[in-house]
Amino acid sequence: MHYLILIFLFFTFTFADNYKRILFISSYDLSFPTVKKQLQGIQKALDEKVYQLDVEFMDTKRLNPVDVEFTFFQVLNIKKELLKNYDAILVGDDYALHFVKNYQKAFFYKKPIVFFAVNDIPFAKEVSKNKYITGVIEEQNINETIDLINELHPKDLKVTTIIDNTELTKRIINNFTEESLQKVKFLDFSNYTIEEWEKKLRSIPSNKPLLYISALDEKNTQIKEFYQSINLIKKMTNSPLYHSLEYGIGEGLIGGKVVLFEEQGRQAANIVKTILQGKSIDQIEISSTKNKYLFDYEELKKFNLIDKIPENSILINKPKSFFDKPLIDILVDILVLFIIVLLYIGYLLFKLNKNSKKLKEKAKEQSILLSLFDIGDSVLFKWNNDEEWSVQHVSSNVVDLLGFTKEEFLNDNIRFTSCIHKDDRRRVQKEVQENIKKPFFKHEPYRLITKNKKIKWVIDHTVIIRNKENGIVNFLGYIVDITKEKNIQNTLEKLIDSQNNIICLSNAEQISFANKKFYEFFKCNTIEEFQNRNKLLSNLFVENDRFFHLSKIEKGENWMEKIQDFPENERVVAFHDSSFNICAFSVNSNKFDDDLYLLSFTDISETVINQIKLEEKSIRDKLTGAYNREFFDIKYKSIISECLDSNKKLAIAMLDIDYFKKINDKYGHDVGDNVLQTFVKRIEEVSREDDILIRWGGEEFILVLKVKIAKNLSIALENIRKNIENYNFEDIDELTCSIGATIYKKDEIIEETIKRADISVYKAKAAGRNRVVISN
Repeated sequence: MHYLILIFLFFTFTFADNYKRILFISSYDLSFPTVKKQLQGIQKALDEKVYQLDVEFMDTKRLNPVDVEFTFFQVLNIKKELLKNYDAILVGDDYALHFVKNYQKAFFYKKPIVFFAVNDIPFAKEVSKNKYITGVIEEQNINETIDLINELHPKDLKVTTIIDNTELTKRIINNFTEESLQKVKFLDFSNYTIEEWEKKLRSIPSNKPLLYISALDEKNTQIKEFYQSINLIKKMTNSPLYHSLEYGIGEGLIGGKVVLFEEQGRQAANIVKTILQGKSIDQIEISSTKNKYLFDYEELKKFNLIDKIPENSILINKPKSFFDKPLIDILVDILVLFIIVLLYIGYLLFKLNKNSKKLKEKAKEQSILLSLFDIGDSVLFKWNNDEEWSVQHVSSNVVDLLGFTKEEFLNDNIRFTSCIHKDDRRRVQKEVQENIKKPFFKHEPYRLITKNKKIKWVIDHTVIIRNKENGIVNFLGYIVDITKEKNIQNTLEKLIDSQNNIICLSNAEQISFANKKFYEFFKCNTIEEFQNRNKLLSNLFVENDRFFHLSKIEKGENWMEKIQDFPENERVVAFHDSSFNICAFSVNSNKFDDDLYLLSFTDISETVINQIKLEEKSIRDKLTGAYNREFFDIKYKSIISECLDSNKKLAIAMLDIDYFKKINDKYGHDVGDNVLQTFVKRIEEVSREDDILIRWGGEEFILVLKVKIAKNLSIALENIRKNIENYNFEDIDELTCSIGATIYKKDEIIEETIKRADISVYKAKAAGRNRVVISN
C-alpha cells in the first residue's frame, strides 16, 4: 500500500511545473452540498499530470453577497500578480459569474472564462456575448419530474407540492409551465407553525406522492435546515418524496429528473480542456446541463416502483454484487477464502491423525490441494514445531524462490531457519511467540537468503495446527516473494526524501511514514522518537488566528479531514523550529484509506511574513504608525460585533491637538511631524490595551474604546488629556488636546456616531480647549 502512495507522490512532485493552471471561482463554499460534487466532476475531467486546479470560494451562502463582493475583490487584488499565471478561469453559480463580469478587465483580461451552474439564463446568454466567455447554463427539469410522478401514480390527479416563501422556491415555481401548474396542488409550509405542520403532515394519506421544493421558512419565520425538513416529513408521512435537485436523494428523497452537479462540473472542465488544446473560445456556444433521472433504490423498493422508472435511470444505494465491489475488496475476499482453504487443509491433517480409516481418502484430497502450490507463485511450507522449524512438507516451486530443491528441505540437508537473514531471524521467531494463541497470523516482511547468497524479501501467512490436547504440532504457511515491490518502495522512499516538502502518512493516532525533511525539521531520527516526545503532530500547531489549529474545529473531530473543508488560503499551520521561530506551512491532506491520510507541508514562511508586512503597511499611517482610515473602514463592523457579543459599549472619541497650526508656523513642519509622532506614542502608552488609535487627518485622531459603563469613558479620556498636558514635548513649550466623545447607538450608521464625536470636539474647543466633552 505504502509504495503505491509513494509512486503517486513521486509523479505529483516531479511533474508539478508542467501543469496548465486553472482557477475555479465558486459562489459558495465546501460545506454547500453542490460544491463538493462540482469539484469532483472538474477533477475527474482534468488530468492531474497536465492541469493544476486552484479554488477561490466567495462564501455567499453564509455571508451577505454585497459585503462578500467587496471583500473578495480586495482578496483577489492582493493576488493580482498571481492571477496572471492562470491559463483559464472556471466560474461556478450566479454570484461568481456576476463578479467575474464586473472585474473581468481588472483580473482576467483576455483570459478564457467558462461558467456553469448558472440559473439566471438571460444573464448567462447576455454575458456569453463577450468573446472570452462561454459556459453551461443550469436548466432544471421540474416539469419532467411532475410528468414522471403522474406516470408512476396515475390515481393521484394532482401532485401535492411542498413549498415555502424562500427565494429558491419562487425561482423554481417560475419554471413551471401552465400545464404543470394544472397538475399540482401547493402545500405552503410558510402558512404553518411547526406544530401545525406536523399535524398537517400526519393527515396525508399513506403512499400519496409528494413533490418537495422547499420547507425551510415556517409561519413564525423559524428557519429549519434542509435535512431537518426532510426528516420531519419522512417521520410524519409514509409517502414517496420526489425532488428535482440532486442533493437529498439517497438520504430520504426518492428522486426525479435532476441536474447532476458532478456532471456539470465535468462538462465545464471539458470545455476548458478544449480551449487549452487550441480551440478558440468564441467558437464555442453556450450549452445546457445534461440532466438525468436519479433515484434511491431503497425508496423505490419500499414503494414498489423499481420496475416503473424510465430506462437508463441512475440508481444509488443499490446493493452491490460480488463483482461490483472494488478490486481491493475482491482480493480481500479471495484472500479470506484462501485462508479458509488453508484452515481446511489443517483440519484435514488433524482428521488424518484421528481417523486412520479415512487416511488414504484424506491424503488424496490433501495431495490435490497441495499440488495447487506446485504451479503457483506462492510457496507452501509445513513446518514441525521444533527449534529449527524442520520441514515436513514444501511445494516443488520452492526451488524458484530459494534455489534449494524440495528434497534438500525434506532430507534435512537445509533447515528453514538457516535461510532467514540473521538480522531478521530473532524478530520472525518473536512474532511466532506473540501470535501463538491465535489460529493464524501474518509475519511482517522479512529477508531470506537464497542458495546463491542473494536476498529476497517475503511475507508469509501461517496457520497453527494443534492436536486434540491443544498442543501445537505444525505450522502451515504460504510464502510470497515481494522483492520487486520492496525494491520499488525503497527507491521511491529515497525519491520522496529528496523533496523539499515535509511529507508523512498518518491516521488520527500515529504516523506510519515520514520523509527526510520531516526528521530534519523536527530534529528526530525515527517516528518512534518523534511520537514519544510529542505524541500527536497536531499538538505542535501554533495557536494563532492567522493559522489553522485545533481550536478552529469541534473537539474530537479529525483535523486531517476537517482542514479540507477550509478555503485553500486558510489551510496553513505553523510550527516552532528548533530556534523557536514560527514557520508557516501550507497543508495538503489527501485520504488514501479508511483512516490513513497523506500529508504534505510546504514551507511558505517567507510568503506569510511578506503578506503580514504588506497588510500592516496598508492599514498604518506612514508618518505616525497609528492605524489609518482604511483600517477603520475594514474593521469597524467587526469591532461593533465584538462589543455586542461581550456586552460592552462602543465609544468613539475625536482627539484634536490644540493650536497645531501655530506649532508648524512657529517651529516648522519637521518639529510638527515629531510632535505628531510623539503624541501618538504617548497616547498608546497611557491608553488601555484594547483601545485603538486612528489618524483621521492632519492633527485629528479617533480613539475607539470599549467600556462597560459610560462613566468609565470619562475616566479613560481624562487620563489621556492630563498625560498629554503634563508631558514635556521636545522642541515646543507645551501641548494640549481637546477631546469630544460619544457612545455608539445600536443599529445606527457609524458616520452618525463620528459626527456626534466631531460636534463634541467643537464644543470642547469653544469652551476653552484642553478638555473632554462627552455627548449622548
